[in-house]
Amino acid sequence: PVARLFRVCVLGSTLLILVVLFVLVVLLQTSKIVPQTHVKIIERLVKYHYTADAGLNMIVPFLDSVRETIDLREQITKIEPQPVITRDNVTMEVDAVIYYLVADPVRATYEVQNLPWGLGQLTLSALRHVLGQLDLEHPLSSRESPTPQWLRDTVAAESHWRSRGQTQLGRASVWERV
Repeated sequence: PVARLFRVCVLGSTLLILVVLFVLVVLLQTSKIVPQTHVKIIERLVKYHYTADAGLNMIVPFLDSVRETIDLREQITKIEPQPVITRDNVTMEVDAVIYYLVADPVRATYEVQNLPWGLGQLTLSALRHVLGQLDLEHPLSSRESPTPQWLRDTVAAESHWRSRGQTQLGRASVWERV
């Protein structure tokens, strides 16, 4: 009888430990802490459910999941040096830095596959378009102008995204290498 009682106690305590561990895992899955200046996109059964703001957020375990954590601070994307041909057929290398804010995290997650890459390609396209219409002398002398034409073109092209509240292109810088 003592051995049988011992086996029942060991089995019962093992079962109790497993139940406590399961409850702890569920509690850890239920609470999500979102840092300040970030948001988390929460999906329920692989469909957008809500955006979790900074602080402690509760989700339904096994039904809800975090799709992505988005930083709402100003983001910086560097464009690697790219060859650009000017109007007088001179090849120059141009690189740039883009500064942008994510204004609508839901659209930034679901409507663009890779936002930093897309903004980089958009900026590079506008930069090539504008520099391709200029002589070599003009880009080097107008580098210090407050609102270069390529930035205005990029912002105009990016307005398609901005009109839907997805991003805000803040500023960009260009460096030339001849």
